[in-house]
Amino acid sequence: MLNPESKSLMLRIENDIQQEQQTHHVGGEDVLLTLLLHGPAVVSPFCYFEVRRENLIEDTLNILSRPNVNFKKELKVRFVGEQGEDSGGLRKEFFQLIVKQLFDPAYSMFNYNEETRTYWFNPDTFEACIKFELIGFILGLALYNSIILDIHFPRVVYKKVLGHKPDFDDLADFSPSIAQSLDFILGYEGDDLKDLLACTFSVEVDSYGKKTVAELVPGGSAIYVTQENKRAYVEKYIEWLFDKSVERVFAAFKRGFYKLYKGEMTTHCDPEELQLLICGSPVLDFHELQQATRYDGGYTKDSP
Repeated sequence: MLNPESKSLMLRIENDIQQEQQTHHVGGEDVLLTLLLHGPAVVSPFCYFEVRRENLIEDTLNILSRPNVNFKKELKVRFVGEQGEDSGGLRKEFFQLIVKQLFDPAYSMFNYNEETRTYWFNPDTFEACIKFELIGFILGLALYNSIILDIHFPRVVYKKVLGHKPDFDDLADFSPSIAQSLDFILGYEGDDLKDLLACTFSVEVDSYGKKTVAELVPGGSAIYVTQENKRAYVEKYIEWLFDKSVERVFAAFKRGFYKLYKGEMTTHCDPEELQLLICGSPVLDFHELQQATRYDGGYTKDSP
């Protein structure tokens, strides 16, 4: 069994090998044919993103929609109208800027959960699915190029990306208050549960100030929660929250992520490891940092 650090290293080595293979691929005997058919851009050993700062999302979407772009080459970024070659800094800045824009409340693509300080997909967004595909693609592209992102998704996002079914533990991680309420229902043994809750297999949803009702099962508005069906109610609520309510936008997000990785991530990582690879560790180990620090100029760990 490999620990997360070893898996991270293994994945990066695999990515480096693939990038190296793409570099050598363009240097073979078909270079002349490739030049004639597709032009010099295809022969470059790098995947170049030329984008405008003021139109970052639009330009990136245009690149994403182009045919014959080899995203498995090492990424280089150019900002239109700016001098300088990308040695890694421009690439990092690109990811920082586009993530910040895509999570901007003005786009209403995600809802912020103040309880856990995480973002979840907005099922009522007016944005097209292609933008959710874009954010999924950005996660996969950053991972492929070994860039850590400042993204705050709950663990269940990475679980769903890997094809795992969400459960009660995911609900507790996503919203402890909702999980506590449902846990009360599961633990309550009184025969008056139906009268106590007056709750049906339905959820009231607030969509931009308009109240609507989502049924957890067909005819759910007329089915009351009782001792006999309370576990089914909790299961259906979790299924609605994490799957059915965001089915359209999450499918686009997942499709974007797998533009680069296909299905191999399911064999490499579990959800916690995938989250660590994309976002890095949320806890800084200062002792380990101190142990790995080398001092120059006569300084030591005891220097003021």
